[in-house]
Amino acid sequence: MSALNEIITIKNDLKILLDREGKRLKEYHVEVVNDELMITDEDGQLFKYNPLVKESQRVQETLFLEKENIIENCLFGVDINPNSVKICRLRLWIELLKNAYYKNSTELETLPNIDINIKCGNSLVSRFAIEADLRQALRKSKWTIDSYKQAVSTYRNAENKEQKREMEKLISDIKSDFKTEISKNSKEVTDLIKLERDYYLKYETTHLFEERLTKSQLKDKKQLSSKIDLLKDKIEQIKANKIYENAFEWRFEFPEVLNDEGEFIGFDVIIGNPPYKMVQPNNTSINDLEYFRKSYPIADFKIDLFHLFYQLGTFILKNGGDICFITPSSILNNVYAINLRNFINKHFNIRIIAVTHNKIFDEADVHTGIFHFEKSHFPDSAKSIKLTTELENVILKKSNFRVISQNDFKSEIGINWNLLIDSTNFSIFNKLKHLPILGNIFKN
Repeated sequence: MSALNEIITIKNDLKILLDREGKRLKEYHVEVVNDELMITDEDGQLFKYNPLVKESQRVQETLFLEKENIIENCLFGVDINPNSVKICRLRLWIELLKNAYYKNSTELETLPNIDINIKCGNSLVSRFAIEADLRQALRKSKWTIDSYKQAVSTYRNAENKEQKREMEKLISDIKSDFKTEISKNSKEVTDLIKLERDYYLKYETTHLFEERLTKSQLKDKKQLSSKIDLLKDKIEQIKANKIYENAFEWRFEFPEVLNDEGEFIGFDVIIGNPPYKMVQPNNTSINDLEYFRKSYPIADFKIDLFHLFYQLGTFILKNGGDICFITPSSILNNVYAINLRNFINKHFNIRIIAVTHNKIFDEADVHTGIFHFEKSHFPDSAKSIKLTTELENVILKKSNFRVISQNDFKSEIGINWNLLIDSTNFSIFNKLKHLPILGNIFKN
């Protein structure tokens, strides 16, 4: 809800919060207080909707339409917990309901079906890769990306339950077609087709004269048959693998991030508080561990789920997009997080690392921080980084961020990330790094 209301506040600050006729709400102050959107007029009076007053109607309609537009076109969410998904959908619906307006003396504006943007699934697990080719699936399917987007739009604004059910079925059929066609192009299926073709051409085509197979041919026939059976078993195992029961297909679940050719464009911003959990043989199946290691190269001998979410971010974020997570401060110096730090260093511009002095979550055993990174194919060494180990004081304006360039910070990374360095003391740290070790001086 904070994101929704903050976007409206930002639009007002940028002077682009407009009514139906393109006029600004320039007479009003908009801010977020305790996650609530607060609107006050020039006299500091809190806005209260009165459908009988033309200006009040204008403000209410503007807020409703802005929220509707943002929820439908800008906010997308996934959670593995179905109850969390229901709560999120309900809160968004209530937030929209707060600014529902009367179309006439008795009839409120119809609320759209906003549930389609908040989905249930395992974000980390997908059958199909982001780069999976959807073009062939589109050519063989009667659907286009445009028809998919249109179905989703119609679902949101369905006029009755029957139309909503029709759109649900249509969307399900479209996604089913995509899954079927992409599956046909998987490596396992294409390899199986090739082996079966070779087997048929060698040993099942009819010849003019019956020929007895040589020992070498019999051996080859047996080997081919064995390979075919193994591949068939593997394909069935993939289909039956429990890890895919709740898989989330980023490749095509949100048509808004696909272009007309079906290519995955990616999201502009990813915000989250991913789970902090070590997954090891004592609490995770071997199949799951194998999947994580295969799908997420930074997964090391110790796998923490939040590490995987950072890598997932690079898959689903567009170049130049921003990722902002609340994650443990262990990322700064834990040995098992070296791969993650190197990964971030390679794929992101670091924008903000803000660690709290106190624990944010009572139930968490670790200190946490806010980590804001910008995806970049070519990280910009000149861009500055904001650092603090006292986020609480920065928020209260009792202290400021330390500032340092990407190049200086990353050159100082080594094994750990040092949040105590900035542009004023970097040269000192750099000199200390190149001084001989005291123990070596005494030995000499």
